[in-house]
Amino acid sequence: MFKLSNAALLLGLVVRLIVHTNDIIGLLQTGAILVCAVFIVFSFSVGYLLGGPGIDTQRVLGVGTAQRNFAAALLVATSNFEDPSVVSIIMVTSILMMIVYSREKYHLKYKYLILPVSSVGSFVPQK
Repeated sequence: MFKLSNAALLLGLVVRLIVHTNDIIGLLQTGAILVCAVFIVFSFSVGYLLGGPGIDTQRVLGVGTAQRNFAAALLVATSNFEDPSVVSIIMVTSILMMIVYSREKYHLKYKYLILPVSSVGSFVPQK
């Protein structure tokens, strides 16, 4: 179910980005997307640095700090603004956040599944 909802979210984002391509190009020229990227990296860095001594805690707190509620932002944007660039910037920011989140999720997920070759021998049962 989780993969289906992610696929539907990604499909919705791609369709919305295709529809608002001209607005996104205009946002690139204004530098708004760069500001959003800097905000995400800054938020992640603050959470990461305040995450304590454990690397896993740092990564989780970093993602949690940088993560925004895009569903609520889209609801407010579509209800209160008629300018399509408002929706476009929310969509681009959500994709930037998905990239950061997927990178950290990959590191957290596979950190414990990949064992160094030297440690494999210690987990083999002795006869």
